[in-house]
Amino acid sequence: METKGRGRGGGYPRAVNHDRQAAAYDRNVADESHPVRAGYGACLDWVASHVAQGERVLDLGSGTGNLGLRLPPCRLTCVDVSAEMTRIARSKLPRHAILVEADLLAFLGEPCGPFDAVVSTYAVHHLADPAKEALFARIRAALAPRGRAVFGDLMLENAAAREGLFAKYAADPSVADSIREESYWDVASAVPALERLGFSVETRRFSDLSWGVAARLG
Repeated sequence: METKGRGRGGGYPRAVNHDRQAAAYDRNVADESHPVRAGYGACLDWVASHVAQGERVLDLGSGTGNLGLRLPPCRLTCVDVSAEMTRIARSKLPRHAILVEADLLAFLGEPCGPFDAVVSTYAVHHLADPAKEALFARIRAALAPRGRAVFGDLMLENAAAREGLFAKYAADPSVADSIREESYWDVASAVPALERLGFSVETRRFSDLSWGVAARLG
């Protein structure tokens, strides 16, 4: 297993580097009783189901390697800004996987690919909406013809849903603050942004706060 470093600027603010949370991350996400983590396993399984054996796959925001463990045997490159997350993933993933410690936008801002599939789970919500759209465009440039971009993340259907769920969880600061402070995807705006880049898009909802988005070229 190879570990590489690459440019760290651009897409991730320093506060989103999860080095401090890395040791407890796998234990925390296993508890799906919390609304922010509800649907985590099913969401990762759905994303992994869009990857075929032997494909060239890029996992953006690969964290501790939980999505990578679910993928079929493939030519896997993992990118995450956290050194501690990457260290844990290195101990879990196949030896042939390439691990890169880098910011997602910075990594895609340099020549890379082509990839048959770009996948990402619970990472892109850290980017503001303009940065998400920049990421989509860079993913599009890194994909092979008929490639796929598949995301599972914290998402809300639209602005009205955001307000409704904020009200629903107003009594739980751990959820309400997350909705207020994180850049949860707005599915109603993300899907057209992907379609403008030539993708056909399908969506799947896994919980109040977790959705999947699969975008395919061709």
